[in-house]
Amino acid sequence: MTRIYFIEYLTLGKWLFYVLPALVRGKLLRKITAGKVYFIDASGPGKFISRLAGGFLYRSMERLDFNLFDIKDDTGLLVYLRIAYFDAARLQKNIFQRPIFNMFRPLKTRLPTYLSRQIVFSGLHADTLVRAQFLVQLTAWKIKSETTRNSQPSPVLFLNNRIWQDEIIECGKEHGVEILFTGPGKFNFRDFFKRIGGTKAKLLQSLYYFIKRRGPIALCRQFANRKKIGNNADPVPKIAVELLSYLNLDRPELYSDVFFWQQSKLRGEDITIIYNNRRVPLKRYAWDEIKKFKMSAIAMNPYSTHVAEMPVFYHLPGIKDRRKPDRHVLPICRRQEKRWLKSQLAHYYSLCAYWHDLFRQTDAKVFISWFKYSADHCAIADAMERAGGVTAIYQRAYEEFPSPETTIASDIVFGFSGKNAEIERLSGSKIPYFVVTGYFRDHSFDLLKNESLRIRDKIKRCGAEKIIAYFDENSDSDQRWHSSHADVQKNYAFLLEKVIRNPKIGLVIKPKVPATLRKRLGPVADTLKEAENTGRCFIFEEGIPHGSYPPAAAALASDVAIHGYLYAATAAMESALAGIPTILLDQEGWHVSRLYALGTGKVVFVTWEHLWDTLTRYLKDPGSIPGFGDWSPVLNDIDPYQDGKAAERIGGYLQCLLDGFKAELSREKVLADAAEKYRSAWGKDKVISIL
Repeated sequence: MTRIYFIEYLTLGKWLFYVLPALVRGKLLRKITAGKVYFIDASGPGKFISRLAGGFLYRSMERLDFNLFDIKDDTGLLVYLRIAYFDAARLQKNIFQRPIFNMFRPLKTRLPTYLSRQIVFSGLHADTLVRAQFLVQLTAWKIKSETTRNSQPSPVLFLNNRIWQDEIIECGKEHGVEILFTGPGKFNFRDFFKRIGGTKAKLLQSLYYFIKRRGPIALCRQFANRKKIGNNADPVPKIAVELLSYLNLDRPELYSDVFFWQQSKLRGEDITIIYNNRRVPLKRYAWDEIKKFKMSAIAMNPYSTHVAEMPVFYHLPGIKDRRKPDRHVLPICRRQEKRWLKSQLAHYYSLCAYWHDLFRQTDAKVFISWFKYSADHCAIADAMERAGGVTAIYQRAYEEFPSPETTIASDIVFGFSGKNAEIERLSGSKIPYFVVTGYFRDHSFDLLKNESLRIRDKIKRCGAEKIIAYFDENSDSDQRWHSSHADVQKNYAFLLEKVIRNPKIGLVIKPKVPATLRKRLGPVADTLKEAENTGRCFIFEEGIPHGSYPPAAAALASDVAIHGYLYAATAAMESALAGIPTILLDQEGWHVSRLYALGTGKVVFVTWEHLWDTLTRYLKDPGSIPGFGDWSPVLNDIDPYQDGKAAERIGGYLQCLLDGFKAELSREKVLADAAEKYRSAWGKDKVISIL
């Protein structure tokens, strides 16, 4: 029998204590013939061992290189997406039924949702359950390429130690892969401090940066006045907005996390900006913009702002916060599971204390954000409930499948349509008030028309008769875990060369991450420059890290829009809602999408060659291909309104909540009154309970 070994993370210690003994046992005791050894990643000493030992015990020992988008199942479905939307949900459900969760499932807080989300903590870079599932199926996929008529190798996968080992072993058996667990993976200081200290470690870090920037005397003054932030002698309820992207307060056509305020009667004084992006610290111009509209703002840590006078929040854990955080009798379970559970409970309660202190200091009674892509929002919602307020999350992306990685537990969710409410129900979300508002950015379509027409006229003056818009996704240098730079270069090279050769075609590019586009394009950047020199190619490059302009800006300047990634179709959806014929390229294999029902060869294409041939015929004679780029069969399911008033509806709802708190009504009364008012205005079916 031939045995092939796969190692998740090769280090000197793992080689000596786990891998080498297994190789020797295989050769001496099991009469296993020579095979190969692959490693996914390795430390420096691990790479040295791979070069030294390769050929000594086995034919070779080498890093396993693969392209994430090449790993497909027997039906052609992309494995990573299938895991994220289907496989992980099944595994999560089985794990959450284990006895260790019995005492948590009946709780009325959002802790059960938090724990279930943490089971399937997403990502392929950490020691997650999703990564383990992917590596199992990657191993099975690789073995198929090693199988011949005369031999069928037996795979063994060495995984880093992680929680839920029984379930991972069963997953391995399902795919014919033997699982062996080794020591831990890469040591992550951030995760370590998160486990042992929660927000207390974050406090120490904040104190260090504060003293470094402003000195110890300023720190003493800060704590002397820490009861309230700002002038809150006469507290007035506020809406706290988590700023994760852009302000653009006086440019409502661009992306803004305060978009609902721009389209409502809410005053600037009603808004408190909560800023926590240390990668892109808040600049002076943004602070001036906040003050111009009489809003208040607070930095969650001192290194997320370049403005010295901007208030900074510091949480000092009180006596209650220092009590044993689990507050539950922990079940009898394995040591590893108990350690995981204690860590999760500690972090959850420390987050609750942290955010409750923030809401208390800022007089926030309504908290709104779009970020549902971690379990932290569950703790934030419980903190706000403890403060007597409500939490709202609004939908930003096109969604058509339930996923355990996006389960929500929040008082209110502003979603596009009733279809999305059903997706949340199937995802296991707990949402007392799911409010159907339509697409949140549809107000920008009219606002963008003048700029889009200016760009269109400029391109046409250079000879273009027809204009194409193109939307891309971000990429990474390592093709194993993300869409790679090489894939992006191929897409752009094909499209740019077609435009350069055809003087009657113009191109408007809307990159997802414009700041790094030219660097990621490598040698294709020269082709991009050549296309720009024709005057028939325009790029929306404003914005760091992501573009400031929404996809509709490019779509409205074009005759047809192309989105290069069907599995992430938000930009295409926005283009279609703006009324532009929009087509999708699916090179990754996401054929389960309902967008395929719009027609292969009409809306969905799987190769650039087929797409371009069809597009060329359409541009010459639009009537020759009925249904080309036509999304009308699904638009009502995406947005039942399509009236440009989604932001106005969200703003009005928040206004109603805030008015209720200003009238000193109870939290439950405020929620009920706002829902009833919305039902009266927009229909009884527009507020849905998901419990």
